[in-house]
Amino acid sequence: MTSNIISDPPQYRSSNTKVEFSPEKANALLDEAGWRKGSDGIRAKDGVKLQVLYQTSTNSVRQKTQQILKDAFEKAGIKTELKSVDAGIYFSSDAGNPDTTAKFYADIEMYTSYNVLPDPQSYFEGWLTERSPRRLTSGRATTTPAGPTPSTTGSSSRPRPNSTSRSAPSSSSR
Repeated sequence: MTSNIISDPPQYRSSNTKVEFSPEKANALLDEAGWRKGSDGIRAKDGVKLQVLYQTSTNSVRQKTQQILKDAFEKAGIKTELKSVDAGIYFSSDAGNPDTTAKFYADIEMYTSYNVLPDPQSYFEGWLTERSPRRLTSGRATTTPAGPTPSTTGSSSRPRPNSTSRSAPSSSSR
């Protein structure tokens, strides 16, 4: 979860400063969406169990965080598998290893990265995609036709933006 991705300079500060942690609301939303808890406490819809794989590097703080989130997911009826990967493997660029952050073969990954430049413009460029309708120009968000920007084309090895966790939607069994 990230409530603010940019906190300074002031013109870039987000007014989105509220992050709510509510397994109760998660349960209500999942019920509303048709995901029903089975006798095992795990939700399912159309015969598909709701489960996630949550991986990070081996680190005592990260394993504690994983356990807190696993407990919350399971209170909401989401089966959660935790996976801890040696940091030398997790952060490597080994193309043959499925457990690196570059592969993102888990539903949720946790790691920390940062913007090496103090300029928010360069930071936001890491978030742009070819489908993104918004571009930043001279410190202002503007709408431009979708298409690659010079800073995002051909760069698959650029560091990811700040994040403590990231997730991909998944409801299928692993």
